[in-house]
Amino acid sequence: MPAVRGEAWGCTVIDGVSVQVYRNLHVRPGVGWSVREARSRIVVAVVDEALLAGADFHVGALGRARVLREKRKNVHAWIAGRLVTPAEIPGNVFWEPVLYDPYRHETFVRPWDAAPVLRADWAKVCREGAFTGRDFCPRCTKELGIVEGGS
Repeated sequence: MPAVRGEAWGCTVIDGVSVQVYRNLHVRPGVGWSVREARSRIVVAVVDEALLAGADFHVGALGRARVLREKRKNVHAWIAGRLVTPAEIPGNVFWEPVLYDPYRHETFVRPWDAAPVLRADWAKVCREGAFTGRDFCPRCTKELGIVEGGS
């Protein structure tokens, strides 16, 4: 899964650039993520997958309120981070799904317990959805009695 590269709408997207990625409901199936440069907020690519480091999960309160009022979706939620290549992701990353539904939640959440997701070491967006990545499996380490950061 390569990070976004190449020319798109006259802009060059390169690894390491700070971007915002959001689900695009108006493109062909399988290519469902718009990538916009964080500083300019200009869409520079539409992709089917991307990897981010230092991910922040953002939901705009006013945009969400507009969705609830008008019953029509708009861009008000995204994942911000730095584009990375697969080679930059550690081999022991544990991926967990994350979802956002403006009609049910105020933030991105974990699907099994609706716990808010605001930040993650890594994020992945692909055809299957959005995922957070950690360098360990928190449920597995708890069951094994391993303390995070301990030996």
